[in-house]
Amino acid sequence: MSITKQAVTVPMLPLPNGAVFPEMVVTIALETEDSRAVADAAVEDRIVLVPHIEDHYAHIGALAQIENRGVLPDETPALTVRVLDRVRIGTGVVGTGRGLWVEVEVVETSTPTDRTPELTKHYRDVASSLLSHFGGRQMASVLPDDDQPGALADTIA
Repeated sequence: MSITKQAVTVPMLPLPNGAVFPEMVVTIALETEDSRAVADAAVEDRIVLVPHIEDHYAHIGALAQIENRGVLPDETPALTVRVLDRVRIGTGVVGTGRGLWVEVEVVETSTPTDRTPELTKHYRDVASSLLSHFGGRQMASVLPDDDQPGALADTIA
């Protein structure tokens, strides 16, 4: 599932520790009242996950579909989400529920140039070498073979 190229409005869930990438499935603990409000406010079970770095939000985030709602062993509410698309964060808007709502727009992949296949091969070789060196030999064997640098970078991440 992917959103259209037009901006859509979704509740924003800040990520204080790290980032997520398209095609990832992650579990997120809802440790604060604000994070629980965002999960409750999600329309069509969609939220945007945005890295929160120091006192600033990143300009790029990830549109995610809530796949499951549950409770962790320590009784903390949690979501399992599937990341759909990389999105550019727009302006904050008044939403239909609590939490910060923002307009987001899918970040389009750039048009390949004549150098794209060469650079993608080089990136794949470097990533493969690093994964093998640090004990990820099995992971290196499943890197995509196509010439889509974005998909390759997301897989490596």
